[in-house]
Amino acid sequence: MSILLRDLSEVQGAIEGGPFHTNLQLVDGVLSGNASGPLADFTLERMAFCFGEVSEEAARRILSLRERAFSEIDLLVDKACENIEENRGHCYRASSRREAIDIVKGLVGSGKTVVKSFDFAVEEIGVGAELREENTVVDSSVPLAVSHLLPSVGEEALSERLRGLDISGRIEESLAAYYRRKLYEADVGITGVRALAADPGAMSFLPDSGIDRLITMSPEVHIIVAGLEEIVATYAEAFAMTEFISRHGKGDYSFLGFVGGPSKTGDIEKRVTYGAHGPREFHVIILDDGRSWAIEDRSPAVMCPRASKLPCPEVWSAWKEILGLEGAVREVRSVGRCPFTS
Repeated sequence: MSILLRDLSEVQGAIEGGPFHTNLQLVDGVLSGNASGPLADFTLERMAFCFGEVSEEAARRILSLRERAFSEIDLLVDKACENIEENRGHCYRASSRREAIDIVKGLVGSGKTVVKSFDFAVEEIGVGAELREENTVVDSSVPLAVSHLLPSVGEEALSERLRGLDISGRIEESLAAYYRRKLYEADVGITGVRALAADPGAMSFLPDSGIDRLITMSPEVHIIVAGLEEIVATYAEAFAMTEFISRHGKGDYSFLGFVGGPSKTGDIEKRVTYGAHGPREFHVIILDDGRSWAIEDRSPAVMCPRASKLPCPEVWSAWKEILGLEGAVREVRSVGRCPFTS
């Protein structure tokens, strides 16, 4: 049985809005102001907040970094793919959501256990809904969401929804044990990324839980879906972007990490061995899906780095236009501001 965050929307009292058949529909409902309740609050508070106080000097530095990357984005994509391949990874370019999900499905196949991070580009292409038809797929965000929902909807309602997961006893402890098993069994881990350095083809991550960090380390295959707007020129710039987000965002970023290819070691008879301490395969999908014209127009959607896993509500109307999602955006409870859109 698979369990995605949108499955929790079926728990009585968890959310009003919907129905939500995919995680992206859930995200849109929350960020458009059409959904309310404890699950919507969790999504805003844990995954869709903006920045806190940012000095003008710090904002200018990041804006300059963004402008530099966007002015040479095609060259940076070429360089990123060249370096990823040189690092024994595999790089793919996807012009649309359909193209991206077809790449993922080709890599995953069927009958696999997939643990995925709940991250914007990953949810944008609908990985969970597409893969769960032939695989077991679990969202990293579910245990955190369940802990948030317990006081509001109660253990009985949540246990009823999760009964197919083969868990028993107190739900939080049982769910934690279930996720430990799935991480151990996982064939594939799928994540987003916070910054992609074209040179040397390395990516930064800002997981908000140990589960998210282990997704990049435990499965044999690691698939990354990186939005085009997340590319920067150098490793130093990727670190600067990541540091800015971790410093001025409101999340708990205790699990920061960088990845530059499949796991390797030279400790075994002084020969380089791949897959010794982590994934043997490393795949990076660079997703456009409307971002090229947004970058050309310097849309606020791409000018504002994500302070969290999802875009903050302040720029969601611009993202809806890029993604081709219909419906107006209502006023959403403030969760910070983006200092790059004024």
